[in-house]
Amino acid sequence: MRRFVLALFLPLTAALALPAHAAAAAHGRPVVPVPKLVLNEVDYDQPGVDAGEFVEIVNVGSDRARLRNVDLILVNGTTSAEYRRVALTGPLAAGHRLLVATRAVHAPAGVRSIPLPLAHDDLQNGSPDGVALFDTAHHVLIDALSYEGAITAATFDGVTGHWSLVAKTPVKEADDNQEPGSLCRLPDRTDTGDDDHDWGACATTPGAANSA
Repeated sequence: MRRFVLALFLPLTAALALPAHAAAAAHGRPVVPVPKLVLNEVDYDQPGVDAGEFVEIVNVGSDRARLRNVDLILVNGTTSAEYRRVALTGPLAAGHRLLVATRAVHAPAGVRSIPLPLAHDDLQNGSPDGVALFDTAHHVLIDALSYEGAITAATFDGVTGHWSLVAKTPVKEADDNQEPGSLCRLPDRTDTGDDDHDWGACATTPGAANSA
């Protein structure tokens, strides 16, 4: 009798110990992969009041991405802690762009926009600060950018551990309040794994291909 009870208990224990995606597979439920997204352009500072802030995200994968478990997290470089979060929603087709932006930013036709919570001053202006795309289902940092310095031990609310927002070398260029512009990947969507190589100052192109 004792062996029979143990035989029933062990499979249950093993299932409880599996990660969420592995447990889903074990029970025949579809596994939702981590989407292949990149932060592609960030405009955090504008002349005058910062009312034109936005973050552009691109699906660089070959499949449609489901965004319901992906959050855009903003990080304060002074404390390395999260200060604001926007939950992404809906699907994003392969190759398509998504804006997380103030309402003053006009998205091109066919580009979806998710509003930032404030009319202005949503994104802090650096020295340093950062943005991150985080998969809350798998606890995976999808992509990140630390600007005006390096954030290498960021903390996210409700998540154990520390996260580097820098890939190899921090980007040297910065956004500023003297001339309109932003930080973006040059060429558009480039990701070599070195932020200083991939990111630079560019003309502001929310929802469109980046240009120097």
